[in-house]
Amino acid sequence: MDEGQRARQTLLAGLPLGDHQLHLAGVSTAVLEGGSASDRPSLVLLHGPGEFCATSLPVLPRLVRTHHVVVRDLPGHGASRVDDGAAALKAVR
Repeated sequence: MDEGQRARQTLLAGLPLGDHQLHLAGVSTAVLEGGSASDRPSLVLLHGPGEFCATSLPVLPRLVRTHHVVVRDLPGHGASRVDDGAAALKAVR
């Protein structure tokens, strides 16, 4: 585990969220998810340029009480990664 992963675990410690990665078309997207998806409306939160999912952390404990919440790190931000050449147009067609 690298320093960035340890820092992420520290930020998320004690929060009612799952942390996982989605791997599609050479892009590894970090996703936080919390709240029941079966009986609550879903809410997707996106961060701005140069930020990452931690900008949403202060509100997540309250949101997961009433919603199924999904927060992702956009490609190249936070714990999301883009493999060399993966963002080429033909890779995502």
